[in-house]
Amino acid sequence: MKKICLLFGILLFKSTVFAQCKQNEVDEIPTIYSIGYEASYKINAGQDKWMTTIFTTIVEPAIKSTKGLRGSWEHSGGFELTPEGLTKSLLSSYMFTLGCKNNKLYDKHEKGLVLNFTLNSFQSIYKSDIAQECQHEETKWKKFDDSKTVYIDDVFSGRQIYYLQPATETKDDPNVAFYRKTGDGEYFVLTKPGVPLFIPLTKREALEINKKNISSMLDEQKKAAAMPGLQPETKADYEKRMAKDFADYRSSIPDPEKFINDLIKQLEELKPGMIKQQQFWIDAYTKQVALITNYLKNTPAAELDKPCITGNVGLLSAFFGDKSDEISSIKSNFQDVADGKYGMFVTLNPTYFNKTISKAAPQFISIEIRMQGGDATELRGSKAFKTNLDMNKLQSLLVK
Repeated sequence: MKKICLLFGILLFKSTVFAQCKQNEVDEIPTIYSIGYEASYKINAGQDKWMTTIFTTIVEPAIKSTKGLRGSWEHSGGFELTPEGLTKSLLSSYMFTLGCKNNKLYDKHEKGLVLNFTLNSFQSIYKSDIAQECQHEETKWKKFDDSKTVYIDDVFSGRQIYYLQPATETKDDPNVAFYRKTGDGEYFVLTKPGVPLFIPLTKREALEINKKNISSMLDEQKKAAAMPGLQPETKADYEKRMAKDFADYRSSIPDPEKFINDLIKQLEELKPGMIKQQQFWIDAYTKQVALITNYLKNTPAAELDKPCITGNVGLLSAFFGDKSDEISSIKSNFQDVADGKYGMFVTLNPTYFNKTISKAAPQFISIEIRMQGGDATELRGSKAFKTNLDMNKLQSLLVK
């Protein structure tokens, strides 16, 4: 990995050895950092341009205001296009808290600041504490005894659906489309002004997607139940379906006909239980579809057209009919107020995006500022970084 080192305070602390090392002296060392390119991700010229500009003009002045930290910044790219067709880029860092041992500086690996700036996406590397892409599992059947689980993206009007984490309603900034404060960190989505980024999914829309997903599962289950091999079969049917297996038995084991007849008998005896299991799921899916249809029909439009605020991340493929009061089992998933405990399903507004510019140009930025251990150096560093992070200037770099 090629590194371009930008070390500060190096003349004063070159040897990193103190005559009498003290933690309070270490806490006053100007933060030491380097910046480079993550070897496992290929950066294109467009990504490099924007990340370099953002780092040198916005991020670097903020990190220079901190003390007692040491770490590196990585430029990462080469990701798949986002669902909106944009190129995701990532500026990421773990700034360790500095300690002193045997008169030498060392990194406290359990302490430090996690700092991430993600262009055109909500996710840093592995996950997102802002919004996650919604998808559901379905079982696809090739034969009655051969299936696989697939993951299918949940979409509305062709747009990817996201579950937006519970927001904290205390950040008053027109450029911040989302703000969340947790016990150890803060999360922002910075957007360009004038057009909202998020379009909330309504309760009606969420339930219609659930109904569509469950109907697809029902179709697959019916398909599996009707497949040859699950229905009663004669020996001639088995001879045709398992010709290769039977040929192997007849050439390799003694008294193969008795073995084949016993095998057919055992397989036929298993089928009623297998059919019962298939029917259980067919009935469950059918009941779910009917339940949602009834709820949509009998619930006032004013209620259904409210934003879908919920704590149930899996609502778009959830089962509701497991309580005695089935209507309540649906209604209990919804909240009327986003009070910091509940998130919501959203899509991204297609009119927000400029389709005529480079895919790498930043159109929104997700920011994570998180303390790893919560010691005094982290608290001071986090406060200094946020105070000196010029959000207005960063917002001005978003492509209109």
